[in-house]
Amino acid sequence: MMAASRTALVCDGDLETAHRLASSMVVTTPHEFQYKPDTLLYTKDLDAAIELTLTGQLQFADDRLIQLLLANTLTALYQLRGTDDQAEVSRSRAAELAVDLEDEGAFALRQLALEAALRGDSERAVTLGKHGLETFPRDAYQEPVYKYRMLTTFVLAGADKVAWQAFQDWLKVALYTELQEIRYDPLLQPLRTDSRFEAAHAAALQRYER
Repeated sequence: MMAASRTALVCDGDLETAHRLASSMVVTTPHEFQYKPDTLLYTKDLDAAIELTLTGQLQFADDRLIQLLLANTLTALYQLRGTDDQAEVSRSRAAELAVDLEDEGAFALRQLALEAALRGDSERAVTLGKHGLETFPRDAYQEPVYKYRMLTTFVLAGADKVAWQAFQDWLKVALYTELQEIRYDPLLQPLRTDSRFEAAHAAALQRYER
């Protein structure tokens, strides 16, 4: 319920209240890391997002795949904050965790692709990302989320043509809430500067405004 309320506030542009609600949210499962860190990111509270992710590393210490997710998250957050030395430490940790995970399914492929993107290996990021999209089971709720995450990976990899195609594919299945949230995601700022973004985004929104 809290995640839904937080999403509604972001969609309405009330980032201050969304931040307050997210800050009071207690994260107890890996799944909830899809909600609270995103809100902190959209509201530009990088310090709180980093603190939460560091707590998660202790909380889910026995889950290697979640540890990879958290190491990737920290790398991206440190890069946004401009603390490159800390980003490098997290990037090295992610590289250690990424060994021998390619047969662990679509979620693992997404994290492996993200690790490669953050490490600057664009070709590997695109290869793993495309493989993840091919193998991900079709699901009306999870598919938009997975495609959004992979879109972010392609943008971070600097693979502009692949990212634009992924953006167009995502628009076909994107939920209304995600179409609103993409306006605030700092990781996707390079995509929003594309001159074609506004028209494509507005056309997708029209599906919900008829």
